[in-house]
Amino acid sequence: MEKLNKYEIAIVGAGPAGATAAVYLKKFGYNVCLIEKKAFPRETLCGEFLSNEVIEILKDLNLFDAFLCMSPNPLKLVKFINQRGLLLSSSLGFTAYGLRRGKFDNFLLSEARSIGVKIIQPAEVIDITRQDNGNYIMTVLANNGLDRFSLISDLVICAIGKQSVLDKKLNRQFTKKKSFLNGIKFHIPEDYMPEFPKNEIHIYSSPGIYCGVNSVDSNLNTVCFLENRKMFSGSSRDHLKYLIKENKAFACLFHPSIGEYINTSPIYGIGNIYFGRKELSLNGILMIGDAAGVIAPLAGDGIAMAMQSAKIISEIIKDHSLTEIDNISISYQLNWKRNFSKRKKVARLVQKTIMSSYFNTPIIIISRIFPSFFDIIIKNTREHSFR
Repeated sequence: MEKLNKYEIAIVGAGPAGATAAVYLKKFGYNVCLIEKKAFPRETLCGEFLSNEVIEILKDLNLFDAFLCMSPNPLKLVKFINQRGLLLSSSLGFTAYGLRRGKFDNFLLSEARSIGVKIIQPAEVIDITRQDNGNYIMTVLANNGLDRFSLISDLVICAIGKQSVLDKKLNRQFTKKKSFLNGIKFHIPEDYMPEFPKNEIHIYSSPGIYCGVNSVDSNLNTVCFLENRKMFSGSSRDHLKYLIKENKAFACLFHPSIGEYINTSPIYGIGNIYFGRKELSLNGILMIGDAAGVIAPLAGDGIAMAMQSAKIISEIIKDHSLTEIDNISISYQLNWKRNFSKRKKVARLVQKTIMSSYFNTPIIIISRIFPSFFDIIIKNTREHSFR
């Protein structure tokens, strides 16, 4: 019989949620294994906005000073400009940061490795089964699928992102639904956006599409947008050009040669992003980060939500025996909903409003008459409470 490597806790996925959970749980004294299917550093879809919630967790893990050494770009103001040029502006109320996702993820993973977390990478978990004794056995493929082996653990945490092959293997219900919403990210050098203010986040919209822009490190700007595929077909590169054409304020950000750059620039994206409910626990397997629920990128800050969910589950596990999987699961679901349910609902409402040509102009007019209205919206898309 094959001898299985045994860990107390196995975490699948080494993005911000998985790496943060690994660091917390290792510091709490657990034997932790972290399995990631891609080699780092790598880029992935993300608005690359790191909010005050992220900074508080980095400080809690004594990582903030090291984080600053990566030269993240400070952000303090958010502006929304619709296709008619109407503008809303609000202070974030804190200093946020912009940093490339590949760089940030590698930073967190390096910390996990440095404190003794077992890292298996690149390797993909293709199956997870719960045994009669309560343990979990995971089937893992490594070396581009050439090596196949198994791991056993007392508890499994999945941080597998917005969607994964493993979601279908686990028969998660959301995989059967179609959202027709695609997320797309470009990194555009500042030379192509010479007038963009570095300390601001801008949101631009046109019917069926909205786009966030902020500066990150290395003299780059992140341009990240959500598109409704019921309204658009064809290339996402063409959709970015469409937004430049339809939103004059957005067009003013760019050098005239931007079209040529868009044609050849690397593009990072994912299709069929599902913003509805997802199972938080499935047969005792705990879901964190985007695997637990995706928040609308306009207002959400998915990185904060990912890291917060990692902290919540880690502290719950610390307070229980690993044999109390059902109690851990119940406590996690209650705490997750208390921390994120309202925030997700507000973010989805804002998303639908911004993507609608009918609603977003009246909202701007109301906010101009009552300036605190926009501030209240922004405040309700943040979440500062923890378990």
